[in-house]
Amino acid sequence: MALREAGKTRNLAILVRSAILGGHRRGIMAELTERAMTSVVVRNPEVLGGRPVFRGTRVPVEVLFENLEHGMSIDEIIESYPGLCREDVIACLEEASGSLKAAAL
Repeated sequence: MALREAGKTRNLAILVRSAILGGHRRGIMAELTERAMTSVVVRNPEVLGGRPVFRGTRVPVEVLFENLEHGMSIDEIIESYPGLCREDVIACLEEASGSLKAAAL
């Protein structure tokens, strides 16, 4: 079961990262940050040039997806970035999943 969930998370990370790095950067990131993500992800022109970061940190959202894509677990990512909390990471993944599902319709 854990392997299946890890595979789903990795696939989601690849899809989101591809959308962000591909021609859909503005659409996906705007949707992630302008909907319910506003409580988890923030943008400030004075923090990392306005890149979306987890609230209260300087950790870019893209770091989550890059690390998942490279096979890291959520726990490993949280250990690597102590400013992140599990609830925010899960909320970000759930919103990304919802955004991708909505975009597919």
